[in-house]
Amino acid sequence: ALHARALRGSFSATDFLLLNKLDGQITEILLGAEQRCSKKVVNRDKWSPRLQIGGRNILYWRARLHSFNDNSMKSKNAFERYYRGALISEEEHTSVLSRNAIKQRLRQAWQLHRTIQRQASEWRQRHLELRAEELANSQKTQQAKAVKAIKQQELSKQRF
Repeated sequence: ALHARALRGSFSATDFLLLNKLDGQITEILLGAEQRCSKKVVNRDKWSPRLQIGGRNILYWRARLHSFNDNSMKSKNAFERYYRGALISEEEHTSVLSRNAIKQRLRQAWQLHRTIQRQASEWRQRHLELRAEELANSQKTQQAKAVKAIKQQELSKQRF
């Protein structure tokens, strides 16, 4: 209908607003589809598995707290999904905890995560040294060249 009005030359201000609204909806749909299909994962702490696990533990305990209040399937699914990525024992996962006990575990997870963040730069340096040494040994090259290759690879990953 809008197309026909545009061809006839009877395109009004209301038609223009409808066209912009339609364009906005199409753009929103396309962006949503692109985000769901994208393989790019935003990962701020990719170089430190300890930081990742600390963050996942926080997500786990937060989801568990929400599932305590909300018995919906969505919250239970989130809680189970975070369990797989967190460093939580099977016994602790299956145990029945009170709301206050869950809150306490969440506080402990935050404390552990902050401690890990403070030590992150030291661990980062050790992690890079180990990676460089392994790469230098596998490629039979100097460690300085391996460090340069690792830095180049990380830069490349950040761009895409």
